[in-house]
Amino acid sequence: MVTSSERPSHIRSGTSGHVEAGVLQQAIDRLTGSTIADLPVDDALQLIIESSHDVFGLAGTGLMLIDDLDVLRYVAASDARASVLETVQEQTGEGPCVDSAVYARVVETEDATVDERWPKLARALKGCGVRGVLGVPICLNDHAVGSLNAYSEEPHAWDESDRAAMRAFEVLIEGLLQASIAAHRKGASIDQLQYALEHRVVIERAVGMIMERQHIDAPAAFERLRTVARRRRARTADVAERHLAGEELD
Repeated sequence: MVTSSERPSHIRSGTSGHVEAGVLQQAIDRLTGSTIADLPVDDALQLIIESSHDVFGLAGTGLMLIDDLDVLRYVAASDARASVLETVQEQTGEGPCVDSAVYARVVETEDATVDERWPKLARALKGCGVRGVLGVPICLNDHAVGSLNAYSEEPHAWDESDRAAMRAFEVLIEGLLQASIAAHRKGASIDQLQYALEHRVVIERAVGMIMERQHIDAPAAFERLRTVARRRRARTADVAERHLAGEELD
């Protein structure tokens, strides 16, 4: 893994911390011209994340994907703090990367430690060295199945160059995942994604029903459904199907 002190000067994105188009294109060219398609899927994802870390010239990047329980899970991270960011969002069920996956849109914050949208996340990140966060959804078959994120150690105003770079890596990841599923490649991430995609519609319908009945937003409804599934030791999709059929949540 490349650390900030080891990163060659020719791939830094500049003193402003924003991404230069030439640096981004070089990184994408290196990845598309490499053998990532021949690597195990999880190894290929890690390589893409490390490359995106180099391009941003910030503290780190990471990837979360939905598993077979419909929970966003840490899949790859460029460094320990990126792993902390993803793990905390997984545990609290809130944050820019969670919202990005739930709403299938770009979500950003200049400083997650003071952002009132995610109070539990803000408290958990105090002193962790994670401040600005940018999340971009990963989509397959018109469904969001995860999120790609970048973070900074200090408050950071994200600009269009940052968003464009994230979208470029997002397309690369989506292409890799789509090809892997089509080719029936083995890997924990692919197996979980396959199940999640097959049951995504029923889960989304159940979430909509919970939102309407309990007057809560989508992330809270997702978390409500997943909490019941964990308590019952059942798959989220199974709980969703029973709820749609008339069974009340605990």
